[in-house]
Order: sequence, then structure tokens, then C-alpha cells
Amino acid sequence: MTGAFAAARLAAAFAAQPSSEYHRTEVPFEAGRVITRPSASIRHALLAAAPTIPADGIGFNARCMIARTDGHAFNCTAPDVPEAWRAAAVGLAAQYRLDLTGVQFGKDRWGEEERSGMVTIADRIVPADVRPPARLFRYSAAGPGDVVIETGFGLAVMSYYPVAALRANEEVQMQVDCEVQPDLGLFCLNASLAPGSPPTNYLGAFQLATYQIMGNARVAAALDNGTLAVGRIFRRTIHFRIPQE
Repeated sequence: MTGAFAAARLAAAFAAQPSSEYHRTEVPFEAGRVITRPSASIRHALLAAAPTIPADGIGFNARCMIARTDGHAFNCTAPDVPEAWRAAAVGLAAQYRLDLTGVQFGKDRWGEEERSGMVTIADRIVPADVRPPARLFRYSAAGPGDVVIETGFGLAVMSYYPVAALRANEEVQMQVDCEVQPDLGLFCLNASLAPGSPPTNYLGAFQLATYQIMGNARVAAALDNGTLAVGRIFRRTIHFRIPQE
């Protein structure tokens, strides 16, 4: 699969779905409420196949529903974004998670507690979102020492589990290549099904979830053998499993 085709599939995974705004609580989009935002890996994956981004970028507002349970944005639309970048903008908006503390949700049209609200997410697409070929990489073999990831993955996996796949009871194992950045974050590429994983109808969504989970991770400054971690390229497998009641 070519990089351009793969990126196009990723963008299509977050194609806009119609959303109804009847009687929904409006959630303010404020910097202090943002828990997670699109990772650098997500930005590259969604925009790599798009046309060259204008030097001054493309600012946009996306209209999204937001889940009362965990503050994740979903069912986003961005009709004012030029078509060439619209699917990517929708995908970026859907990566936001907000702190809903203090938000007073109302009743829906059936008199039940609202399960979601509405939010207008402001973001900007810029040329730096797409890494040039010289800064890309591919994992070849494990070196001495292992990267020590300091953030947990159990809760993160469920937070980003693709909803459609969850409803279809699909479980997969994803593998992804990552490079430790100077700020001890990760930039990741080449997300794909790991050998032996069951197939899935939602590969694009699982790829995005993998990039976001790893993109939000932070690692220790040293490998487990004491050498510096910055610049290390490694491969990680993430298991998407549905909890058994």
C-alpha cells in the first residue's frame, strides 16, 4: 500500500457523518478543558496525501458532538474547509477530548439525560504537520536496550477503541514503528495489523487510534540499559481487546 493511498484511507475513516443539534448542551472549547489533542503522528497520517498546505496554514472550526461519558469529540463536520483538506480536518477534530467538569447537561427530546453535547473545535492545519521524506523512518531491527514508556496503555486503548469496531466485537493487534523525540514524546509511522492478528473491517480507524495512543505517550530519558533514548526507533504492538464482563 502506498503512503498516499494509506493516508487517504485514514482520512476516509473519519469522513463526516451527519449530526443532529436538536436540544443539545453547548460545551465551550477552552484551552483549559483540552485533555488530548491530535498527535503529530495523526496530523502527518491524515495530511500526507493531501495537496501542499498553504504557507500560512488553514484555520478551521469543526462542529462536533461530544460524549458525556469521556469528553471525546465525534461525528464532526467542517463544511467551510476546502474539500482537499476537509476529511483531514474532520479527522483531526475527532481526536480531541475535553474535560467536561462543570458542564450542566440537559434533557433530550424524550426527557432523558443527554448522552452528548455539541462543541465547536478550533484548529489549524500547517505545513509542518507533514514531515518531509528525509525525516521519515522505518524500523529494521531491535537494538540493545528497550524504551521505557512511562504512560499506561490500558485505559488509553479503551478510550480510543474505534466505536464501530467495538460494536462489531472486532479485536485486533496493531504494530507501529516509533521514534523517540527530543521532548521524550513519540512520532510514529507504518501502523498495520501485527502478524497473526485477526482481520478487521475498520483498519483505518484502528490505525488512527494506534497513532493517537502512541502519540500521547511519554518515555523515560534513558533506555532500560541506561543509554539515551532520544532517536531510538522501535516497534510496539498494541492489543485492542474488548473487556469481558
